Amino acid sequence: MLDGRRGHTPEMGWTWLALGGAVALSLALASCGPDEARYCTAMGADPGVSVSYTGFPNGTVLTAQVCVAAVCRSSQPLRLGSGTTAFVVTGELRTTAAQPIQVTVRDAAHRVVAQNDALIVRPERVQPNGPDCDPTVYDAAVTVSPGHVVAGG
Repeated sequence: MLDGRRGHTPEMGWTWLALGGAVALSLALASCGPDEARYCTAMGADPGVSVSYTGFPNGTVLTAQVCVAAVCRSSQPLRLGSGTTAFVVTGELRTTAAQPIQVTVRDAAHRVVAQNDALIVRPERVQPNGPDCDPTVYDAAVTVSPGHVVAGG
């Protein structure tokens, strides 16, 4: 409904008011210095190991088991395609220091297709919401090919 001014509706006034408020907020946040409040996003993150697969035929179904500090966790069975990566959540990665892990990968028939019981990884500190914002987690990466598991991804 028009409010008497040519081509102007009450909703248009609210739209301009909201747009002006958004611009003002953006300018205020952009001017925050190191002594002002810190605004963090709310992205979550899990500590764990990324398992990248290479050299397996597309369609192969694999499950990765990762053991850190004698605690073992497994990925869901994953049907491989080009560039397939699984992520195994393990809360035992708590530092960037080099640490031993064990990785065992099995096919759909539960046969071991790759294994490394003495793998040393160097986890990276990850803060998806930026410095000084929670969460802080530690993630490592391994690459699996038929018969081999190596650190890095």
